[in-house]
Amino acid sequence: MDAAAPLPATPAARVLVAGAGPAGMVAALELARAGIPSTVFEAGPRDGTRDNLVDIAPSTQDELSQMGLDDALAALQPVRMVTTHNAMAGIVHESDRGDALQPDASRGDASIDALLDSIRGQDPRAWGRVAIGTLEDALRGIAERDYPDLVELRFDTTVTAIGQDADTVRATVQGSDGSRQVVEGSYLVSATGGRSPLGVAAVPSGPTMEFVGARLPASRDTRTEVAREVGDGSRLTPRDQLALTIGLHGNGAVGHSMAWVQLDRPAGEVDPDALRQVVAERAAQVGLELPDADAVELVPVTVQLGGVDQAVHGRVLLVGDELQLPYFPNSTGANAGVVTARAAAMAIAAAAQGMQRGEDPSAVLAEHDARTVAGAQRLLELNRTSMDRALGAQAAVA
Repeated sequence: MDAAAPLPATPAARVLVAGAGPAGMVAALELARAGIPSTVFEAGPRDGTRDNLVDIAPSTQDELSQMGLDDALAALQPVRMVTTHNAMAGIVHESDRGDALQPDASRGDASIDALLDSIRGQDPRAWGRVAIGTLEDALRGIAERDYPDLVELRFDTTVTAIGQDADTVRATVQGSDGSRQVVEGSYLVSATGGRSPLGVAAVPSGPTMEFVGARLPASRDTRTEVAREVGDGSRLTPRDQLALTIGLHGNGAVGHSMAWVQLDRPAGEVDPDALRQVVAERAAQVGLELPDADAVELVPVTVQLGGVDQAVHGRVLLVGDELQLPYFPNSTGANAGVVTARAAAMAIAAAAQGMQRGEDPSAVLAEHDARTVAGAQRLLELNRTSMDRALGAQAAVA
């Protein structure tokens, strides 16, 4: 391709989507449901390779069901049992959510409030667990099978820059071979999972939390579970001080389990052997066993909350993790991505319909911007409350 060569006969109504993860694919599929064509650019390969686990809330299942994405729902494994231990009080609380998912297509409304209810435990239905690459494959397969004329998928292609005027957005894309091209569209949904090619990023603020994780073989044959151990450390020895340990139990369909331990310092400042010992001890507290602690792969993560005060920038709409930094202990990233991406696609469809009637689309986009920022702020505050509660305890000292 020649540098800055436009795509031949690019339709003016076509929407560009940066990122083919769950958020980007939901945006493209919702646009296709409205008859709007899109081109999705993904830096990675066609087949999803990410095997980290994500939990899909009942409210997010409702969204997928309302969109008719049964293949995506079929990829989820029910999280049947949620067990929480309070190390200080000696309290164990178990919540059995049943053996089956119960998505309700009548409840999907692309609103963050239903997700907040799920996170708070106000929705008794089971969450679903899936490797994120499996979910990506399911959504991409639906697009290829059901909407071949409306969803164009371009893999190994990265959006490197975005420009726009009053009527058009232009994305500079680069292939894995280094070739570049400028593609035009009516709008762009930015779903890259981090800093947008527009140069906008969520601003971190407040304290940080340090975690180290360990990937383990799948530990359940017939169900998935999540177990959490929480305590404030006041009645524990320094060696056993604990704020939060999370065990994500997988099964054969998911492929592996994860144990996460909160630390009192960055993992890079601790001897790896000491980290493995701490992870092994804490994993056992949430029902996970390291078969060979010396060979465990350690995954360090630093968590800091943050967000943006604007979701719509002209003809560019931010979704998912571009609206806020993810807080993985609450498993909100993929869920918020699905909800905000669907809402963005619905806003674009409403704006396009209004333009056909001679209406100015700015009012629709302004309403979407205000609603999205307000919803993201409510989710951020919920995560901040959870984070503050965890930081009130002493973290594991390695």
